[in-house]
Amino acid sequence: MKKYILIVMTVLAFAACGKANNKGKEVAPKETAKIVKTDTLKKLALSKEIKTNGILNAKYEVTHSGPEAEVEKVYYKNGDFVKKGEVVLKLTDTNIENNYKTAVASLNAAKSSYEQVVKFSEIQVRTQLEQAKAAMISAEQNLIKAKKGAKSEQIEIAKNNLKTAEAAYEQAKFNYEKNKKLYEEKLISEASYIQVETMYNQSKNQVDNAKNNLELMLKGADEEDIKVLEAMYEQAKANYELVKKNVDEKSWEYTINSVKAQYDSALYRYEMAKKAYDDLTIKAKISGVISGLNLKKYQKAKPDKGPFFTVIDESKMETNVYLSTSEVIKLNKNSFAKVYIEELDKTFNGKIESVDPAANQTTNKFAVKISIDNKEKMLKKGMYAKISLFTKPEEKLVVPKKSVVVKGLYKYVYKLEGDRAKAIKVELGVSNDEYQEIITDKLKVGDKIIVDGQFLLQDNDLVKEVN
Repeated sequence: MKKYILIVMTVLAFAACGKANNKGKEVAPKETAKIVKTDTLKKLALSKEIKTNGILNAKYEVTHSGPEAEVEKVYYKNGDFVKKGEVVLKLTDTNIENNYKTAVASLNAAKSSYEQVVKFSEIQVRTQLEQAKAAMISAEQNLIKAKKGAKSEQIEIAKNNLKTAEAAYEQAKFNYEKNKKLYEEKLISEASYIQVETMYNQSKNQVDNAKNNLELMLKGADEEDIKVLEAMYEQAKANYELVKKNVDEKSWEYTINSVKAQYDSALYRYEMAKKAYDDLTIKAKISGVISGLNLKKYQKAKPDKGPFFTVIDESKMETNVYLSTSEVIKLNKNSFAKVYIEELDKTFNGKIESVDPAANQTTNKFAVKISIDNKEKMLKKGMYAKISLFTKPEEKLVVPKKSVVVKGLYKYVYKLEGDRAKAIKVELGVSNDEYQEIITDKLKVGDKIIVDGQFLLQDNDLVKEVN
C-alpha cells in the first residue's frame, strides 16, 4: 500500500514540473501533406469551335414542269420514291400532238428529197450535158443534110430518131406530171421540180426537132427552112454551152445546198415539235421522293402557277451558314462539322463543301456550305440544325480540363513547386474534349500541374506527389 502511494505521488510531481516548464507557451500542431497527382504542362494543336446554326435542305432537288395541257394520268403521289427516268405525269394536248405528226411527215419528205438530190443531182446535170450535146450534133447534122439534100437511108434514120425522141418525151412527161403534183403538195423541193421540168422541156424540144428534121427531109429544104435549121442549131449550141458551164461549175452542189437548207429547216421544226410532244410525258430527272404534286386527272396543268412537282434526293442534305471575316480566315476547311438536330437529339457529321469567296454586301458575311450524309433518311428538309465548325489547329499551352479550379470569378491551376502547391491565376482559351488552353506568363512547358486533389488545396499547401 505504501509502495503504491509513493508511485502515484512521483507521477503527480513529474506532471506538475511539466506544467511549470510549459507555462505561457502554445505548441504548434504538426502540418500534414495532402496527397496529389500531377501531369506535365505541354503544348498541343487545338482548334477553336465556331458555333452557328442553319436550316437543312436536300443537296439535290429538281423541280419539274411542262406545257400548259390537260392531265391524262398521274402515276405517283407525294412521298412516293421514284427512280430517274420513270414517268410521273402524262399530259395531253391536241395541237401539240398534231404539230408533231405534221413535222414528222414534213421531215420525212424533206429527207427523201435531200437524199435523192445528193444521189442523182450530179448525174442529172451530166445527163443533161450529154443530151444537149446530142441535140447540138443532131441540129448540126440536120442543117448539113438540108443544105445537101436527104438520102433515103437518112430519112429512115430521121424516122427512128423521131420515135426515140417521142419515147423519151413520154417518160419525161410522166415524171414531170408526177413531180408537179408532189411540188404543189410541198413534198419535194423547188430545185428538184425545176430539174424535172427542164428535162421535160428538153425532151419536148427534141421531139419537135426530130419532127422538123423528118419533114424537111421528106419535102426537101428551101432557103427559109435552112434559116430555121440554122437557128435551131445555134439554139442547141447555146443550150449545150449553158449546160457545160453548169457542169464545169458543179451546179449540183448549189442544188444540194439549197435542198439541204430545206431539210435542216424541216429538221429544226421537227425537233421543236418533238420537244413539245415529249414534254407532255414528264419523267423524273433524278431518283428521289415526290413532293408538291397536287395535280389531278383531267385538270389543266399551268406552268405559270409554279412547278408541277419536285423530286428530292434525301441521301445528302446541306445547309448554308454565314461567318464573319475573322472566322472564315481561321476556318479549317478540311475538318468535319458537327450538326446537332434537337428534334432528333442526335449529332451528325457534316463536311465543308464550299466557302463563298465574296462576302454578302448586306451582312458582310461569307456563306459556308455544309453537306451531311443522310443514308438512314433521318434528316428532313426544313429541320433546324445547331452547327459547330472548327478553326485551323494551332499550338497552345494546355492542361487537362479537370485541373482547372474555379473560385469566384477567377480560374486557377496549381503548380507543384518542391513540396508546395502554388495557385496560378489563368485565362482560358480554346479546348477540346480533354484539354484546355490556359493563358498565363507564369507557366511554361514542363511545369508540373496538379490534376488530382486540387479542389482541396489552398495556395502554398504542403503536398505529397503520388504519381
